[in-house]
Amino acid sequence: MKYIYLNYLILLLTLISCNKSTETSNSINNQRIIDQVESNDKSIPENKHLLDSLFTAIKNTTPRSPQLIEIAAKAYNLELYDQYFIYSKDVNNIALKNNDSLLVAKSYWYIGDYYDYKMRLDSAYIYFDRADQIYQGLNSSEDIARMQQYKSIVLFREGLYIEAENKALDALETLNQKPISKLLYEIHVNLGNILDLNQQPSEALIYYSEAIHILEELYKKEIIDEEELQLSKASCYNNIGNLYLNQKSYLNAETYLNYGYNILLELDAKHELYAILLTNLGTLYMSLDNINKSEKLLLESFKLSKEMSYSQSLTANNFRLAELYLKKNDTIEAINYYKNAYSLSSKTHANNTILKSLKALSLTDKSESIKYTSLYYTFNDSINKLQINKRNKFARIKYESEKLEKSIVKLKKENSQILVIAIITGLLALITLFYILYRNKIKKYQYLQQDQENKELIYKLLLDQERISQEVLTRERERISQELHDGIINSLFIIRLNLGNLDNNTILNEIEKVQNQIRLISHDLKNQEFLSQGFSEIISQLVEKNNTKQQKFQLIISKNYRWDTISYEYKINIYRILQESIQNVIKHSQAKNCIISIFKTDQHNRITITDDGTGFDYTKHANSNGLNNLKNRAKLLNADIDIKSSDKGTIVIINIPI
Repeated sequence: MKYIYLNYLILLLTLISCNKSTETSNSINNQRIIDQVESNDKSIPENKHLLDSLFTAIKNTTPRSPQLIEIAAKAYNLELYDQYFIYSKDVNNIALKNNDSLLVAKSYWYIGDYYDYKMRLDSAYIYFDRADQIYQGLNSSEDIARMQQYKSIVLFREGLYIEAENKALDALETLNQKPISKLLYEIHVNLGNILDLNQQPSEALIYYSEAIHILEELYKKEIIDEEELQLSKASCYNNIGNLYLNQKSYLNAETYLNYGYNILLELDAKHELYAILLTNLGTLYMSLDNINKSEKLLLESFKLSKEMSYSQSLTANNFRLAELYLKKNDTIEAINYYKNAYSLSSKTHANNTILKSLKALSLTDKSESIKYTSLYYTFNDSINKLQINKRNKFARIKYESEKLEKSIVKLKKENSQILVIAIITGLLALITLFYILYRNKIKKYQYLQQDQENKELIYKLLLDQERISQEVLTRERERISQELHDGIINSLFIIRLNLGNLDNNTILNEIEKVQNQIRLISHDLKNQEFLSQGFSEIISQLVEKNNTKQQKFQLIISKNYRWDTISYEYKINIYRILQESIQNVIKHSQAKNCIISIFKTDQHNRITITDDGTGFDYTKHANSNGLNNLKNRAKLLNADIDIKSSDKGTIVIINIPI
């Protein structure tokens, strides 16, 4: 055995230390080790070490490999539950980082399994529910149904039978119209168990019988083999026999319990189900006053359960032996077995058996009757309070869709008129709903359109005001220029002519210089326009009003930029582009600084908006409202728009043709 283990270790170290030629060969080698884990003859520590090493090797080389979750499953099968939990948590963390929804769901499922094993049922339910929600998003019907089934079992074990039934019915509805499967069989058995304990034996019997029918179909389709068929049928027969036993229908109980018992004898399958069948048969014969046969069966079950550490059957067996010896008037032996039943049920949290054991001890053990009576009422009160708290923790979801569907079919056959009225009412309700939604949509559109028109009008008014102001300034400059030209320049000209006769060249030259300077000033006043100053102030105000302590905006406009060459319709679109860009920075970028630059190149008027934010994925947000607005405005200007984004910030460049 040591030689075989050494070979495994060498292969594993090779996987860790050597460079693989291809990822495929690496995966094949890993899979070979995984497949051989359960089939080897190693001790538990050896298998634990092997799985730890393999998990670490794959995690370090190919962390996204699905083989990691396979290793977790192997740990569970080998009953290495702590390793199973550690692996599942690691896989969950990796899957969350990689946004691998399927692996996240499966790891949640496995973590829930671990908490279920540890009897931390609240935590188990939470993780099963998380897995369920992800599978719902993936539309994976069988996995959804499985998680609903697991949640039902948790609720059942918590004693919340109504909630457990609803959840199981939900799982059944999820598998409606789906191919037959072992999961469908398990759900029917679960529903039978729930209904049996919830005092609905007739309904429970229906589900048990249907479970047997499903087993036969699974066998015909070769989904299960002969041995699995017989073992599962034996389990169902035990459930049905126990149901009849509780109803005191002893003949039926004996028939079905013997069906199961004989199947296990033929298979020589003396595991826990065999011990449970022995206990139930012993209880049956005790009820029929066949004390000797009952004692023989119960003691055989007791011996097997104790040897194999079958906690469930051992608990039930101790309680039934106590009842048997009490019937034989052996009070001392009865008290001893009742105490054993109480101790075992306390360890396994079998609340019903705890209560029954305490009640029996309070009636049987006269010396400590007060003690056990007090314990009984204290424990009973705590269970009642605990169940109230549990109902507040677990969401109450009613799943009656299947029953409702059957009721609708029945009503359709009985009274088609009611169905027609219901359909018409439903259609009217839908039409009314769609009409209301349509009206609201139209009103919203009209409001947005009016708001847009109002904003456009405001911008036009602002630009008109700017244009009028510039026209007034222009006229005033022209008037001053005209006055300088017609008045002062002409006067100086006459003076120069008169002085020319005096032949004073110095004075003439100086007057001519003054005349030329005034002429230049006149021309400058006439030709220079400052129409750009007004629009620059408008966009400066837009930028400045968005400055906060958290975000700083800076506007840079190249010197002597000529806004007068751009029509006010273009200015409106430029204003809206700047406004939309600023809003995008504020809402989405998380930037601290943003610089807006406006300058002129040889062929374009260029606008750049640069921020130091977190950036965004352009491919994912290409059709967002903000970017669409920018593109539409740029299109109106026949402009090109270029957007570059990274985790260090975003740059938007808009080139407007001159």
